[in-house]
Amino acid sequence: MKNEPNFEIFRQAFSPRVEIAAALDGALKSIPNDLVKLKEACQKLNETLDELGQGYVEDQYRAYYIAMTIFVSLAEWKHAIRNAETDAQRFLNSAQLKASEIDMTPSLSENKQFNEFIEQVRSISKLDSLKQIQDQLTSWSLPLLLFANLRDKNIEEIRQGISSKG
Repeated sequence: MKNEPNFEIFRQAFSPRVEIAAALDGALKSIPNDLVKLKEACQKLNETLDELGQGYVEDQYRAYYIAMTIFVSLAEWKHAIRNAETDAQRFLNSAQLKASEIDMTPSLSENKQFNEFIEQVRSISKLDSLKQIQDQLTSWSLPLLLFANLRDKNIEEIRQGISSKG
């Protein structure tokens, strides 16, 4: 129920947020350890988001996740250039393509932080811009996901969950 706090979902969302914040700072540095950690934390957050239903707060987390996954492509772009990989530009192209293909639902359209991020990604052409994008993501504020709407599971998903446990 929406009126009762869901501490498990809160914990599942909060832990990756902390991991993302910790890894975000070093994601552009020459050692790719933090980039790997950022990818792993994004995956954990995505697993939690898969359990969420619709709602304003839930959509704030989806916007944050989308932004982080696009930033991962941008960080990969910088690492590829640093390592003189043959087609480093593909990571920038990927990030910009992802940004252009986002289905701008009303909740995403109203999210100022998200829209600023998307505009920065669309216009980026030099590595110098990455620090500004990183700083914007570092200061991204999210409400606590304590009263989450959970996704309704249909009968087939419930059966699959039961059969995979047995």
